[in-house]
Amino acid sequence: MAPDLQLEAIILPEAVNAYWSPALTKLVSGIAFAIVAIAVVLAVNYYRKRHYRAALKALSQMTDAELSKVYPVNMLLKQLVGKYLPFDQVSSLTGADWIAFLNKHSSLLKPSSHLLVLADDLRFSKDGNVNIAPTQLRAVVEQWITSANLHKQAAASSTLTPSKKIAGGQDA
Repeated sequence: MAPDLQLEAIILPEAVNAYWSPALTKLVSGIAFAIVAIAVVLAVNYYRKRHYRAALKALSQMTDAELSKVYPVNMLLKQLVGKYLPFDQVSSLTGADWIAFLNKHSSLLKPSSHLLVLADDLRFSKDGNVNIAPTQLRAVVEQWITSANLHKQAAASSTLTPSKKIAGGQDA
């Protein structure tokens, strides 16, 4: 025979009044979604502007001797523009057409008259020297690079015109 065990009554703890409301769940998930969406937008913008950062770095590494010539500065800007827009449209631009293009693609409120020094046929001497101080030219070009809106136009034009593919799957 089994011994008679004396068991005490089981006492349950008091119920904790911690209720996670559906409204709080929606709020927390909404905040989390907003944080992720903001992070994605910032990452995409950072990626799209990588060529701007590279151009600014190349500009900061230019010496005063290089900045006293028109050619290196023009090539830097044309390379930057060529990253976002078809290079064949940009490479043929010179003189007033090039300046008009630069002013058109800048988000500056007032077009910069100092960009005229970048025109092939305006305001520079026969040997290709610029008639502006290198530090001032660096500031003007840096201002244009930071205010350019090329990535927006490139995104708009890529949705309107599909890229041509050549044999091998590369863009034409």
